[in-house]
Amino acid sequence: MKTIGLRRPPTGNQGFTLLEIIIVVSLIVILAAASVRYYTGYLNRSKCSALEYAAQQTMLRAVRYVAERGPQAGITPADLDVNASSFQMVQAITIGGNGTSSNPLVVNATSTGQCPQGSKFILQEGQPTGTWK
Repeated sequence: MKTIGLRRPPTGNQGFTLLEIIIVVSLIVILAAASVRYYTGYLNRSKCSALEYAAQQTMLRAVRYVAERGPQAGITPADLDVNASSFQMVQAITIGGNGTSSNPLVVNATSTGQCPQGSKFILQEGQPTGTWK
C-alpha cells in the first residue's frame, strides 16, 4: 500500500556540529589577526619610505644646484623649488652645508609624526644611506 503526502525525515548527517563551527571561526579570527599585523607593518614602512624619498629628491636637487652654481652656504628648499607640503608625511625640509668636501650638504626631512622609525631622517652628501633620529 502506498502512502500519499507523508514523508520520512531524512537520515544521515546534515549540518555542522557546534564544535566544527567553533574551530572554523577561531581559524578565521587567527588569520585576521595576523593579516592586520602585517598590514600595519606595511603602512608604517610606506610612511617612512615617503620621508626617505623626500630627502633623497631634495639631495639630488641640492647636488645639481651646487654643481651648476658652485658651493654656497644657506641653500633653502625654495632655491631648489622644493616644498615640504608636496611630499606626503613630510612636515619640513632643511638643507645644511655648502657642498664642499669639508662641509658636505646635509638634508633633514622632518616627519609629520607618523613614522615609527623616528621623526627626522638625515641624509648627508656622499653617504649611501641616511639615518633616523
